[in-house]
Amino acid sequence: MVNACDAGREGELILHNIYTLTGRKLPLQRLWLTSMTNTSILASFANLLPESAKEGLRDSAVARSQADWLVGMNATRFSTIRIGGALRRESYSAGRVQTPTLMLIVERELEIRRFVPKTFWKIEANFSVAAGQLPRRRPSPWRHRP
Repeated sequence: MVNACDAGREGELILHNIYTLTGRKLPLQRLWLTSMTNTSILASFANLLPESAKEGLRDSAVARSQADWLVGMNATRFSTIRIGGALRRESYSAGRVQTPTLMLIVERELEIRRFVPKTFWKIEANFSVAAGQLPRRRPSPWRHRP
């Protein structure tokens, strides 16, 4: 079996989860692509890596996934209790990625609410030249002529 998932932690985690759930009975090799040219793809297939070559990346992906679940679960419970959502039968969700992303949305919403419109001037003009005539040039008021 060849792991041809994305080169990186998430690709390792995807196949690791599938492989673990299916019972890990087939030998596993890793296709590691850093370029999508035909030459590079053929070279990568000719030089498949052993499963052990990327086990550190796989282990870090598993650890991060577990930490995300634990932190998200506990932070969600804490924020729900602390904010008082449990009394109102509401849940306040939190997590490693979700919380900073939500903060970006909140900050933008606050910027929009604090916006104070200001008067500005817009100048519009139409310029044209009669067919076959060159526009008359005026001397620049900024240039000194002797």
